[in-house]
Amino acid sequence: GKSQEMTKKMIERMKKELEKIREKTKSVDDMEEADKNQVVSAIDAEILKLESLKEKVDQAQTKSDIKAITQELRSELKIVKKYSKHYLGRLLVHRMGNVIAKLEIRVQRIEMKITELKTAGIDTSAVEVMVSEAKTNISNARAKYQEAKDKYKEVLTASDFEATVKSANVLAREANKYIISAHKALQRVIPTVNKLIEAQKKSTTGSTGSGDTVASPDETSQ
Repeated sequence: GKSQEMTKKMIERMKKELEKIREKTKSVDDMEEADKNQVVSAIDAEILKLESLKEKVDQAQTKSDIKAITQELRSELKIVKKYSKHYLGRLLVHRMGNVIAKLEIRVQRIEMKITELKTAGIDTSAVEVMVSEAKTNISNARAKYQEAKDKYKEVLTASDFEATVKSANVLAREANKYIISAHKALQRVIPTVNKLIEAQKKSTTGSTGSGDTVASPDETSQ
């Protein structure tokens, strides 16, 4: 009847959602293969469960049969939600990891430039303080990012996955705050370093350094 058709449509929607998450999980490139395979096979198992529920719907004779299936579907719906939250969290921290890595590379380049300036006898102490502030924020961001990443991994096995997602989100937000602070610190560093480079160019005809100014940090913004 009508309720059977509706139930089957709902199962089909859930199945499609799981298939989507499964394919997306396969494409997350910072996830270890073993992790990926574990998630994919767990999702496959859920899809099989949904298919057997669909068969149950076809065999259902009474309203109470449908009611029992609906109960099962409710718990399946929670599981689909769990996989969805897990995937979104993993994707979020993956992007964050990329931003942090870019900031780290940027700092390395700036430090190389500072070393050149120092060798040329330029006083870089003021800019070094700024760099150290940026580095502190970056290492805090990396620590919080790692905590968030581990917490999102726990979502799949947690007895209360909603609570786990909440704590993972809090950690991710903290990591993001450090990223923003690091970014701001670097925005102060770059013009300062560039001024020192310009000053060095003026004071020496044969420049000891490469003489290139440092690019702005905009490309690392989220």
